[in-house]
Amino acid sequence: MIKTTDITVDKENPFKNCKLNREQYADILTTVIKSYKEGFVMAINNKWGEGKTTFVKMWKQKLKNDGFETLYFNAWENDFEDNALTAIIGELKSLSDKGNKAKEDFKELLKAGAILGKNILPGLAKALVGKYINVEELQSFVEAATKGMTEIFEEDVKEYTNKKESIKDFKKKLEKFVKDATHDKPLIFIIDELDRCRPNYAVSVLEKVKHFFSVPGIVFILSIDKEQLGNAVKGVYGNDNIDAEEYLRRFIDLEYSLPEPNIDEYCNYLYDYYNFNSFFKSEIRENRVPYYETEHYFLKTMKVLLNSHSPTLRQQQKIFTHAKLAIRMFKINEHLIPSIFAFLIYLKFYKIEIYNRIKNRKISIEEIQNEFYNSTSYLKKGMSLYNYTLTLEAYIIYFSANHLSENRHSNDLIFMNENGEKESRIKSKYDNDSTFLINVFKELDYASHYFGFDHQINKIELAENFKTHS
Repeated sequence: MIKTTDITVDKENPFKNCKLNREQYADILTTVIKSYKEGFVMAINNKWGEGKTTFVKMWKQKLKNDGFETLYFNAWENDFEDNALTAIIGELKSLSDKGNKAKEDFKELLKAGAILGKNILPGLAKALVGKYINVEELQSFVEAATKGMTEIFEEDVKEYTNKKESIKDFKKKLEKFVKDATHDKPLIFIIDELDRCRPNYAVSVLEKVKHFFSVPGIVFILSIDKEQLGNAVKGVYGNDNIDAEEYLRRFIDLEYSLPEPNIDEYCNYLYDYYNFNSFFKSEIRENRVPYYETEHYFLKTMKVLLNSHSPTLRQQQKIFTHAKLAIRMFKINEHLIPSIFAFLIYLKFYKIEIYNRIKNRKISIEEIQNEFYNSTSYLKKGMSLYNYTLTLEAYIIYFSANHLSENRHSNDLIFMNENGEKESRIKSKYDNDSTFLINVFKELDYASHYFGFDHQINKIELAENFKTHS
């Protein structure tokens, strides 16, 4: 499995498969909706790759279970439709099966929309009717109503008052349709992936929501990366100096950001999802490999390093995907030092210049150690994984020495000071006492003094030929 698939949304318990404990946030947002039934536009603003789509799909099902009528519109998948008005009305069609009254209301709404949509030419208007409601008599009506569509819209430009009345009529019919279809609860209309659309389409959707669909009884949820959507706004208007934040504020009433996910929990999930244990805990390896090649060293190292970057969920997926591909390059009985392997994968993903210098042996042990320390300096005594970081530092020093000098032995890293005490030639960044480093060096000498980075770098490079886009 190269990339994660969509998480299954359980109909009875929508957040059952959520690995990020996000149901609590859905409950908070639902409370807001219940407090403001008249309708508003809310933006869920998080960076791309932080799990917004999964969240809103789970929340949508939870809302449905609570008796809300809900619609989900993936704007990115539908931006082939040039007219945003057509697309949004099309999504509303599913509510027309809520009884004969709703069905009749939708016919009236479609009539108003056909007249209002100034960019809908007669042929497209006819296709719209056939696609969404397939009512022959209404189709005939639209054919008649749109014969002179171009002329009608030219007159609309001149007759501002008439156009305002058309908008009012459309919104009045929309409000009636929504009320008859949803009864005493607001309609929840989720628009996802808006920031990934063609810029002009994204802006068109926003403007249609604001000017035509902002009626009592509809709550719009925009799942967006506001920074990227702001860039789309600038692109449409051809001006980098435009205040995109202020522009978007015109369309958004409330804004909410999902708290950052727990990296440790998501690392656990990805480790299980990609089934790393099929390699690390295979019978052959468990019977042959030394203690420092066990699976928990890989997972702990990933947690230590990734917590220094606050990566998005998608970034974590990509780094675990590359690790999985690289591990597949190893035979099941080949030596692999999980902690060093994870460190190298991390460097390749976040600090490619350092990784290349290590690969080409154009770096010192101290520089490698400094890079590790810079990535873990957030850890303090008493924090989770702090003690493991001391062990990991010793591993990095030891195997860096092996990598940079063939057949190096830990005795090269240890000397006797003037008091006759053993000291490490390279001092720990975490502990003034050399005893811990020395003990780890000695333990590693029993079976690993001939291992450097080369073997693992070679496998990582082989996996590089596979490009992932998850």
